Amino acid sequence: MGIPLFYDGSKQLIELLFEIPKKYPIVWYFDKNITEQIKSYYVSLSREYRGELVFIHTDDKETMEFYHQNHTKTITILHKNGRTSYPLNQTQFDVLELTLQQFLANELQPDIKSSNHSKQGEIPFLTGEEWNKGLDPTKDYFIILIDNSILSKNFVNREFTVVYKRIAPILEKNTLEMYLFNIETDDAPVDIVFDDIPTYLFYKMNENTQQNPTEQEFKQFPDQNSLIKYIQYHSSVAFQPLPPIDKSKWQQYIEDDEEEQVRRLKAEELKSQRLDNIKEAKNLQLKELKENPFKNEEFVIALNQLRKYTEDPEIAKFFQTTDWSGLFGIDIDSLEGLVSLTKNEDALRLLLSKEKKIKSKTHKKDQIKKEL
Repeated sequence: MGIPLFYDGSKQLIELLFEIPKKYPIVWYFDKNITEQIKSYYVSLSREYRGELVFIHTDDKETMEFYHQNHTKTITILHKNGRTSYPLNQTQFDVLELTLQQFLANELQPDIKSSNHSKQGEIPFLTGEEWNKGLDPTKDYFIILIDNSILSKNFVNREFTVVYKRIAPILEKNTLEMYLFNIETDDAPVDIVFDDIPTYLFYKMNENTQQNPTEQEFKQFPDQNSLIKYIQYHSSVAFQPLPPIDKSKWQQYIEDDEEEQVRRLKAEELKSQRLDNIKEAKNLQLKELKENPFKNEEFVIALNQLRKYTEDPEIAKFFQTTDWSGLFGIDIDSLEGLVSLTKNEDALRLLLSKEKKIKSKTHKKDQIKKEL
């Protein structure tokens, strides 16, 4: 696997990990003052579990709290689904290698986020605890995954509320349950996969609700008639929905609310913090690159990522004026040259492939312009 053995969790590295087709669990180590001795230990672990786990360290407080830790010198394992966390307690930390084996054998229990029972309008929410414990196999389930955004709130208040009212005949028979599930406040089971919000999952009676349903989920815009037909088609018990509800009787759109304003302000603050952190990280990387004349995989990937994404004039000038071939024997302007370093082949071939695709698309656009 052409990624660093044990590296700082920079934005570029995380992006690279999510771009690699095969996803890996990530072992996050949180430490403000990481020592060379600790680094050496994790590098040895990284070699031992290469191809199974990725090891990353960070001192970022926001990242630490996001992965369910409240102090440093702690570890959280992130499932390859990118959302399920396994924060280790002190006992598990002390026997880390045994804990890693237990994780790979699916013997560790994740930390499940679960909110209290609630409703939005008339529609009930399913909690993380309920879903992870397992649902009643004698019923059908129509579960809609949403978040806290204004977009989701409007879908719930309008389209989904109308659908909920119109399928009352089947809900009254107690053979189907319709739920909302908030991915920001609750954790879905580990094997549930989703990319978009909203996502719709329909489980028939006796179907395994701990993974995605056998049938593909609904992919269209959530208009009431399409959703009604979808539910009718999958329902184990036939039913006739109530007549359509005219849009003039739907609830009004939510333009903004106090929660959304708070979210927006927080997002702006976090964006500002991230920009400062990225700038600081770039300066640190520049210093490390100047002091690290070795063709190792951490160096090469960091070098190439920094070259491609830097917005700092000083760093850009440094790349332009440095004789890389003479200094390190690396042609920094040639990805082909970097790919020749066997330790980095996988990751850098991926970067090369992406760059070629971009060039190809640009060339096609230029050709079309010429023809016009």
